[in-house]
Amino acid sequence: MEGKSFSYMIGMCVGIFVVVLVLTLIRKRRGCAGNEYDERQIMVRGNAFQKAFFTLMIYLMLDSIVSVSWRPWTTPGINDILGIFLAIGVFMMAAIRGDAYFSLKEKPRTFRLLCLIVIFCQLPNVIITVHSAEESFLTNGCLNDNCLSVACSVLFATVMVAITVHEKRRAAEDEDGEDA
Repeated sequence: MEGKSFSYMIGMCVGIFVVVLVLTLIRKRRGCAGNEYDERQIMVRGNAFQKAFFTLMIYLMLDSIVSVSWRPWTTPGINDILGIFLAIGVFMMAAIRGDAYFSLKEKPRTFRLLCLIVIFCQLPNVIITVHSAEESFLTNGCLNDNCLSVACSVLFATVMVAITVHEKRRAAEDEDGEDA
């Protein structure tokens, strides 16, 4: 985020505040009973958190080794955000695979819509960066903050596909169970 203007930083803070506010309002509207997980789901989510934590630890260790022994591969701070995206992806994949990402009362359809909205919001930045002569994903040979839009889009697209595949498999297993 080096070299960004004060208005850019204020805009980013306001954006984060709006997201937190919207999520808080949605949570209050649903009531406290929205996140009721059974014991199996709690165990699977704990295991997913553990996998995500260790993935982030290994990523940061490898990032440090590459940055010290070779050279930095991203502008300052971007490598950490990419590591957080990786850890979130690992958590989500492990929780989805264990059928513990959504609580008993939540429907994945709303989350898939949110994934599409996030991907759609990131696409203009990706398109502008690819087509613009002034913008690039690299600054002095290092990935810059323009790559975060691509990373965010990849994360949400992967999660959306994983949820869809998991639901189709579960529906197919339910059909096979009813036929037997």
